[in-house]
Amino acid sequence: MPYVILTVLLIKGLTLEGSGAGLKYLLIPDWKRVGDIEVWQGAATQILYSSGVAFGPIIYYGGARNKEDKIVTASFWIPVANSATSFYAALTVFTFVGHIGHQLGSPIEDVAKQSLSLAFVAYPGLIETMAGKNFWAIIFFLMLVILGVDTVFGFLDYTMEFLLDAFPVILTKMRKEIFCIYVCFGCFICSLMFVTDSGYYVFNLFDAYSCGISLYFCLIMECIVIGWIFGIEKLSIIAKRTTGEDIPKVVIYLVKFFIPAFTMLNVILYFMTEFSAKKAKARGWGPGITWLGRLLWIVPIGLAFIGTCVKNIKMDDVYDLVEKQHGIRFNNEKMGDHSFEEKGSAVEMKEALKEEPKANEVEA
Repeated sequence: MPYVILTVLLIKGLTLEGSGAGLKYLLIPDWKRVGDIEVWQGAATQILYSSGVAFGPIIYYGGARNKEDKIVTASFWIPVANSATSFYAALTVFTFVGHIGHQLGSPIEDVAKQSLSLAFVAYPGLIETMAGKNFWAIIFFLMLVILGVDTVFGFLDYTMEFLLDAFPVILTKMRKEIFCIYVCFGCFICSLMFVTDSGYYVFNLFDAYSCGISLYFCLIMECIVIGWIFGIEKLSIIAKRTTGEDIPKVVIYLVKFFIPAFTMLNVILYFMTEFSAKKAKARGWGPGITWLGRLLWIVPIGLAFIGTCVKNIKMDDVYDLVEKQHGIRFNNEKMGDHSFEEKGSAVEMKEALKEEPKANEVEA
């Protein structure tokens, strides 16, 4: 449905006067901005947010996939589809932005200010120019509701599974459906703050704290754990046994070296620009309060990571889980040693146990 509506809007947008100027502004880069730190920060945050990398639901759905699914293939095509969709949507938006700039006689850069309102003003404005605009408006906002509900499924599933894993006692007190109602009601109550008169300000505040530096930190921690502590080479061995795929060498180097280094550089530059003399003077205590709020997100993640290293805490050993689920036992759990033994997967053992009673019945 989104692709059909985007295509209809794009065709209409291309017929509007001034659309070419909007596309020119989108497609021809301003090389002077390449050295702008905020551009790189915005790009990194956007790709993390739109692709879901460093968020919990991606990990949850990774665990819910079928074992025979081609995970390496999916990890390539899903980002491609994500970026292609973003680009396709941008074409539609900027045809209308160019049209507005032409009507107002204003430069495109003054019209195309980055904000939440760009898409939510551009698309309805484009619908306003179409024949049968009421019909298309109903279809467009119905699509937004469907996309919103679809997005919430992922986060709600993840939140519920996380809470049920952390507190198994919940299912002894109530059915899962009842627990789902409680979670949804709690989310509904919390979401009411976004529809108040100051809701737009609250949304921007929420957006600033839930993305940016907090996502960078999660991404760095994931690269350290997967790339180094467990070892992405071991993950490649598991993928090879399970799906017949190898993780390409270039991906291994990206996860172990480039992504953590690039992300850490972004964090450092983020910190430097936040506390630059110009901004600090203009905002007073603002930067310090902002970073204090961010630490409220970051510190618990760091403490949880440290907690996994404490030997006294009873947890399932990851290597035992790998052996149980994939039938692989790594001989040495130290970093850099990837030798292993194949012991037969848990699925194979279950199938063998199922077949034994049948054999006994035949003999009887």
